[in-house]
Amino acid sequence: MTRRRFVAHPLVVRRLTVLAVRDVTPRMRRVTLGGPELGAFTRDGADLPAFVSTGFDDHVKIVLTDGAAPLDAVLPRQLPHGIEWTPHPARIDRDYTPRRVTATELDLDLVLHSDGPSATGAGPAERWALAARPGSELAVVGPKSSTVLPDDADHVVLVADETGLPAVGRFLDEHPLPAPVTAVVTVADRTARQDLALREVDRVLWVEAEPGDPDALATALQRVDDAVWAGRPFVWGGAESRALLPVRRHLTRERGLARDRLDITGYWHRRSPAAPDPAAAGTSVAAGTSVAAGAGTAPAEAAAPEAPVAWLALRSALQLGVLDALDEPGRAGLDAASVAAAVDVDRGVVAAVLYVLAEAGLVTATGPAGTDAPLYRLTDTTRRLLADDHERDELVGPSADAVLALGELAAAARAGRSAWEQRHGATLAASAAADPVLADELSHDAEQLAYLTPGLLALPLWDGARTVVSGPGAAVVRPALEAAGVGCVDIESADRADVVEVVDVVVEAATLAVLTDAEAEALLTARADAAPVLVLVEQVRDDALGRGHHAEALLQVARTGRPRRSDLELARAARHAGWQVASTHDLGWGVEALVLRRGPHGSGW
Repeated sequence: MTRRRFVAHPLVVRRLTVLAVRDVTPRMRRVTLGGPELGAFTRDGADLPAFVSTGFDDHVKIVLTDGAAPLDAVLPRQLPHGIEWTPHPARIDRDYTPRRVTATELDLDLVLHSDGPSATGAGPAERWALAARPGSELAVVGPKSSTVLPDDADHVVLVADETGLPAVGRFLDEHPLPAPVTAVVTVADRTARQDLALREVDRVLWVEAEPGDPDALATALQRVDDAVWAGRPFVWGGAESRALLPVRRHLTRERGLARDRLDITGYWHRRSPAAPDPAAAGTSVAAGTSVAAGAGTAPAEAAAPEAPVAWLALRSALQLGVLDALDEPGRAGLDAASVAAAVDVDRGVVAAVLYVLAEAGLVTATGPAGTDAPLYRLTDTTRRLLADDHERDELVGPSADAVLALGELAAAARAGRSAWEQRHGATLAASAAADPVLADELSHDAEQLAYLTPGLLALPLWDGARTVVSGPGAAVVRPALEAAGVGCVDIESADRADVVEVVDVVVEAATLAVLTDAEAEALLTARADAAPVLVLVEQVRDDALGRGHHAEALLQVARTGRPRRSDLELARAARHAGWQVASTHDLGWGVEALVLRRGPHGSGW
C-alpha cells in the first residue's frame, strides 16, 4: 500500500475578516482574509500558533452558518493542541486551497458557477463568496497537513480543472520543486484562463471543456511531449473524480509510472441532474462545491449499493477482476463470455454477477434487441470505485470483512465471542498478527493519529524517556515522537525480560480498538510489568464531522464483540489491570490520551 508522506500541522479554529474581494476571472473570485488570529494568539488561556501552510495543495476547511445560528455557535471546540467537532445542524463546512499566504493575509479562490447570490445553482460557499464584502466574517480550520514532495523529480506535471487551478497557480508562484513544469488545465471557456507565473522552462496547456468532461484532461495529457516522461517525472492532479480516471489509466498503463510518482485526488464528483441532493441527506459537501478546491458540483452517491446481494456481487466483481476487465476506454462493451475469458472464471458465474450489477445500475447492458449476450460497460460510479482506494477497501478490505462477519453476529453473541472470531476462527488482533496485509490495513485506518500528535507531544512525559510505541497507530505516532527527540525502543526489545527496566513509557496507539475485552485486559496487565507509565491513545467518542456513527458502532461490535470503549470504560479497565489514571487529555476528533501510572488493582470492566 503506497502512502502519502506529509507533515502534520496544529489544528486551530481561526475567526478571520474579509479584507478584499476581487474577480481574478469572470469564473474565479478571490477573497483575501486577515485578522489577529491569522498570527499567533491566545484563546481561553491556550496559546495557539500562527497559520502555517507549506504545501501548494494544502486545504483549509472554511466554516459557515446557514443563518439559523451565529457563527460562534457552530464552530468546533478549540483544544490546546487540536479541535473537537461538536455537532451543530446550522454548520456548513467546505474545503479550499490557500492560493496565497503571507504573515497577514490569506487568499482563497472560489470558482463561480452562478449569476448571483440568489441563483438556484449556487451552493452555500459560493453564495457566501458572491455576497462577501470587506468586513464579512469567516472561520477557517487547518490545514491539517502538507504533502512532502519527492526531491528527485526531473519534471513536474500538473493536471487540473478549474477547481485545481488555485493549487496550480500556487505551485508556479512558489516552485517547491525546481524541475520544469508542464501544466494541463481545463477551463469552461477562454475567459477562465489566468496569468500564471511561468518560467522559461515551464509550459501550460489550456483546454476548453465542459466542467467535469470525463475525457478532456486525459486527451490533452496525451499531447504532452514524450521527453517529459523519459526521466523521473512527478504528476499531481486535482479535478473532477471521473475525469481523473482515464488520467490515472494513461499514466500507469501507457506511461508506466509507479503509484509513488503520482498524487492525484478527485476534488469533486459531478452529479447528474436526476440525482438526489446530497445536502438533503446530511453529507458534508453540498451542491455547488468541491472537496478540496472549493468549486464544482456536488459529490455523487456512494459507490457501494445498499442491497446486500448487489453489494456482494460488486465485491465479487472487484475480487475476480470483472470490473478491471470492463475498464477499457473506447470499447462498445464486453459480453459475459469475453469477461469470463479475461478473468479465467466460469462464464455462468460471471454472467450471474453481471446480471445483478446491471439491475443495480452499477454496469450498463446494451446490445441488439432480443440478444441474450448484452455488452456490459462500467458506469461513472464503478469507474470512480476503481480509482478510489478508500472506496475499494470498503468492499474488499477489513471494513468489508467486518460487514460479512455481521452475518455471524447472533451466533457469536450467544457464544460470547466477536462475530469476526466466529467467522474467521481467530480474533481480529490474532488475524492481523498472522496476516501482514491485514495488519497494514489496520495501520492505514489509524493514520488520522498523525494529525493529533501535537497534543501528544505536549504531554510532560518525554524528557529523557525511553519509549515504546505499539499498536496500529505506531507507524505514524513513533516517527512524530522521534522527530521531536523522543528516544524510542523497538517493541521486540521491550518485550524481552532482560531489557524491561530500560523502558520508561509505553504508548499504545489505537491498540485497544482492535482487541476483545479479554485481549485488552491481558495487554493492560502485561504492560504493567513493562513500564511505569502507559499512555493509551484511543477514540472514545464519535467525531461529529464524520457520518454513519450507528453503522460504525455495529461494525465495531462485529470486530471485537463490543462497541467503542468510552474514556470511563478505559479507565475502569486500566484500574482493574493495576494502573491508576494520572491524567486525560483531549487530542481532538474524539480521541483522548489517557496517561496511566502503576497502581493497585481495582474493579473490573
